[in-house]
Amino acid sequence: MNYRLIKPLMVVFAVACVASAASAQPAVSPVQGKLVIPDAKVLPGVPFDMWVELRNASDGSVGVGLCPRLLVRTAKGTAFEVGHAHGGPYLVMAPGETKTLPYPIGSELGAYFFSDSRLSPPGQYTISMRMDYCFGHGVPQQDLLPPTFLGPVVTNEVTVERLQPAGSDAAVWQEILDTSKGNWPPSIFPVSQEDSRRHRSLPGLTCHRTASLRGVAV
Repeated sequence: MNYRLIKPLMVVFAVACVASAASAQPAVSPVQGKLVIPDAKVLPGVPFDMWVELRNASDGSVGVGLCPRLLVRTAKGTAFEVGHAHGGPYLVMAPGETKTLPYPIGSELGAYFFSDSRLSPPGQYTISMRMDYCFGHGVPQQDLLPPTFLGPVVTNEVTVERLQPAGSDAAVWQEILDTSKGNWPPSIFPVSQEDSRRHRSLPGLTCHRTASLRGVAV
């Protein structure tokens, strides 16, 4: 065996692997996305409104997948995603076109973001949104993507602080934790009639308005 040929061959093989892996990763869309969260300080366990401002900065039509996921980092360094892959509408933007996509907490999708208990406790959360194209319950293979889809839109990051509640707000939050056994929200749908009655009795849990420094909306 000619060992002098092994090292060059290994280098070529490594470069080919890197190139293959890079080509498998979808490019980021030329559409610019700006995430806006108007209330940067909110109480724990309460949903908040958000929206995404889109702008097609390219000179061609570009498709935007409307399958959003929140990318979240906590102040403690924990990272997680919130969202679900489900086939839905697909948006094609003309050159220079702008659009605003709202995610109000009163909507099904807006409320879904807050069904994850990791986004409820007091603390700082750095949030961005990734908007991908989904078909069925997953992201399709590259050759099955629409021709105008050039990659997911990834927005800027916004930091939201869930405040440590005090006074009557602290009492409400403690009752929420007691009701949900420390894991709020326990489920989008209560599992029993007793749970349903207890949930409705807690202030702020059935209201879909944003809570800010002014207190829990009831």
